[in-house]
Parts: sequence; structure tokens; C-alpha cells
Amino acid sequence: MISQPVTVTASYKAVEFSITVLNDGNGTASANVNSATAGTEITLSATPDSGYKFGEWQVIKGNVTITNNMFIMPENDVIVKAIFEVNVAIEDLQTTSLKVYKQNGILYISGLIPGKQWSIHTITGILVYENLANSEEASINVFSNGLFIIKSGNNVIKVKN
Repeated sequence: MISQPVTVTASYKAVEFSITVLNDGNGTASANVNSATAGTEITLSATPDSGYKFGEWQVIKGNVTITNNMFIMPENDVIVKAIFEVNVAIEDLQTTSLKVYKQNGILYISGLIPGKQWSIHTITGILVYENLANSEEASINVFSNGLFIIKSGNNVIKVKN
């Protein structure tokens, strides 16, 4: 039995959870901190490489909603990924050696650069197909109708399918 007053002091360290920011290889991304306690506001930033624009944040792990590049830290680790899109707009189109025609449901492309990647994007810049050119010509089954951008090196052409 204690006969005199006793002072007890308790201390604790708040639990911090980790924040991991990934990217798709077409830019860089980061958070303002690497770890935080639950309830902390986290700010994300993304910088696209040349020829790309930031598309969206993808939540890989953690129950967070990202709004205006920010989220509130939950009581668990978080992994997010920056997704970048090819920055192609109609006004960026230039004179090109690419030629395209469609026959029997197949899209034929000529003027490709052998050994270089060529790609097909939606008019808003979302990548829908990419391949390495084995020769100056390629063909692909038509996948959907609409406006598309085909790129091979610096050559760009707009195609209505």
C-alpha cells in the first residue's frame, strides 16, 4: 500500500504508416512525406516526361480517395501509382511519311521505322496499342471505331477508323 502521492508519467509514440509512390515509367512521382500518422493530409506530385501528361493516380494499396493530389492518411500503409498518358493533340500533328488504309477489317500502316516502337493512341492520348516495328509496314486487326493517333518516331498521323 502506498502512503504518499505518486506521479506517473506515460509517453507513447504515434504509429506511422508508410507511403510508397510508384510511376509507370513515363514521369516521376512523389509524396511530401514517406510516412505519416493516421489523419495526416498527404500531398502528391507528378511530373511527366517530355511527350507525356499526367493522367491519374491509381491506388494500389490502402483505402484512400485522392482528390486534388491529396489524401488523408488511413491507419495502414498506402501505395499509389502515377499514370501518365502520351501527350498527343490534333494541333501537334505534323507532316508525316506514315500511310494508313483499312481493308477487310485490317488496318495497314506503312512508313514505320524498323527497330523503333510504334503506337496507337486515342485522340485524348490514351495508349491502346504498342509494338516494335520489324519492318516499314505492319497490320493490325481493327479493334474499334473512332479517331486515333498513330506514332512512329517523330512521325504522327491522325486516323479515323
